[in-house]
Amino acid sequence: MTERKAFALPVEYDLGAIAGEAAEFHSAQAQDICAGGLGIITDHPLKKGAVLRLGLPVSGPRALLPVFAEVAWAVPAADRFHAGLRFLR
Repeated sequence: MTERKAFALPVEYDLGAIAGEAAEFHSAQAQDICAGGLGIITDHPLKKGAVLRLGLPVSGPRALLPVFAEVAWAVPAADRFHAGLRFLR
């Protein structure tokens, strides 16, 4: 298991990318990151096993790195949802 590091940045994700459906973009707030995954908080409910296409911010103006991740777990928390994502290779 790798150590998680704080990663408090906004991220965008698309739920329709893998299913061949129309893009369905949502915003989230990243909480932490490690080599294997990312923790996020979002307003949209996520289901375990769902595959997301994420846009992770990298250096440079408006530069986003496209990454695919699977929802490893998701739990409601007040009016939002916490989720753990596992990066796919």
